[in-house]
Parts: sequence; structure tokens; C-alpha cells
Amino acid sequence: MEALVVYDSRFGNTEAVARAIVDGLAEHCSARAVPAAEADLTHAAPDLLVVGGPTQRRHLSSGLRSLLDGLPHRSVPGVRAATFDTRYRMARSLSGSAAREAAPRLKRAGCRLVAPPESFFMPNFLVTGMLAIVLAAAVFLWAAAFIQRKRGGAVLLLLTVVLFLAGAASRPYGSGSWQGSPGPRSVRPSPGGEHMCLRGCRGRWPLSGPGS
Repeated sequence: MEALVVYDSRFGNTEAVARAIVDGLAEHCSARAVPAAEADLTHAAPDLLVVGGPTQRRHLSSGLRSLLDGLPHRSVPGVRAATFDTRYRMARSLSGSAAREAAPRLKRAGCRLVAPPESFFMPNFLVTGMLAIVLAAAVFLWAAAFIQRKRGGAVLLLLTVVLFLAGAASRPYGSGSWQGSPGPRSVRPSPGGEHMCLRGCRGRWPLSGPGS
């Protein structure tokens, strides 16, 4: 069986998820990942097609939309397929979901969806950035007005440590499971090998920058 993972990625984050999916599939079949701009689905359709991209302005990215909208009706009949996206962790009604928009386009092209659309979440840099600013202001005010009070030095040290941790939380995750290189458990075939699920990535995963 041949599996093809097609992704759209600007900063490398969605690509990292796509290659993790390939690693998981490679344990059970031949698998490879290609950017959406280079994908040709009508001339050499795979046995399993996984399509993913970032959720941008609540919708599909332009690259993925161009690929999927360009597929003629029932041009890849019977191909098993699944979709995924990357987005901020919030209600889907607020963030939107590229995976859910991609799914009906694949069905229109004749694909048979074998797993529900899956989302992989990114930290919200706006929230962590605002938290760091608030804590920095607290440290400044304490240093300016209360450092001479009893236990002022200890409180200042505590605020500094909290500020450091808040700043670190807005940085990309380091090495480790879902921190440096996504593990193969992101993709798990069914006992019969005919289905696949995208799981286990809802927590922490690698980031190369604020984007997709």
C-alpha cells in the first residue's frame, strides 16, 4: 500500500506534523510527504491520501485551497483519505478548521474518508505575550515602590522567576515527545490496516515560529 501526505506549510510547523504522520505510516506501508504546490493527485493517486494545512483566517490556506478546488469531480474515486490542520487551541467555532473544509472537497473528488478531521494545536503567543508584559509591569512596580519593605527582596525574586517562566512558555518547545520531533503515535492504523487515525498530537508539539 502506498500512502501520500500532502501538506501546505509556511513556517514549517504543519510540515513537521506531516512528516510525523509519514513516520507513523512508514511502519506499515510505503509513505512520503509532498508540499501541496508539488502534488499531482489525478495522475498517480495513492492508496491512502492524507491532506493537511494551517487554518488561516478560519479557513483553508490559499495553497491547499488551490490544490483541492482544482481536483475535478470524482477524479480520485475510491481513494481512502483523511484530513488534518494546525490551529490555535480554542473553540472551533472561533478558530475555524481547515481540516473540516478540506474533507468535503476530497469527498467531492471521490475520496472515501476513513477518519474524522483532526486538529493539531499551537500555543497562543498573544496570550503568553500579554502575560509576560503584565508580569514585567508587576516586577517594575515592586522594584520601584516596595523593594525596601520587609521581604521585598524575596517577593522581587519570586516575581522575576515567574516572569522568566512566562517568557519561556512563549518559546518553541524543546526536545522530547511532542516537543522536538513528533512521534509515530500521531498515526495509528486499525487492526485490519485499512483505516488510520490521527491521534495524540493535541498536546505539545514542535514550533519553528508563530505560524504554520
